[in-house]
Amino acid sequence: MKKGQLIGQPIIYIFYALVAAMILFFGVRVIFDTKDTGDRVEFESFVNDVEKKVNTAYQDSYGSRVSLDNIRVPKQVIEVCFVGNPLLDNVNDPDLRGLISVDSENNVFFGGVDIDYMPARDFTRLVIDGTICDETIDRKINLVLENVGTEVKVTS
Repeated sequence: MKKGQLIGQPIIYIFYALVAAMILFFGVRVIFDTKDTGDRVEFESFVNDVEKKVNTAYQDSYGSRVSLDNIRVPKQVIEVCFVGNPLLDNVNDPDLRGLISVDSENNVFFGGVDIDYMPARDFTRLVIDGTICDETIDRKINLVLENVGTEVKVTS
């Protein structure tokens, strides 16, 4: 081998190592971003399913009852609270308790959810007596929506 080839060969190996490290770094980053996006989509579709159930109960006749137990609850949601007036005795999750105490604009709160996901929503047709919460350990919401005329009432 010539003298120039011996000096250039380690530089090529260093270049290969840098390219491999960059591919690994960006590949792992894309994988984690995809997982986070999947979790966000799962949560948003869950919220949409709850809202569809509220609308279904609203459009049914007076006295109709719609159960929420067939909605698939994402793994990050540990508790769901429907809040009329913030009585915090029924709330088990301390983070959710703090969120409910400072947020008076929303009436549905999802415990265990990252704050970036907006874990509180306002469903305008809901009427709630006090605070009704359900832990979702069984991955179900064990609550019922009832049409009471111009609104939908949440009952346990």
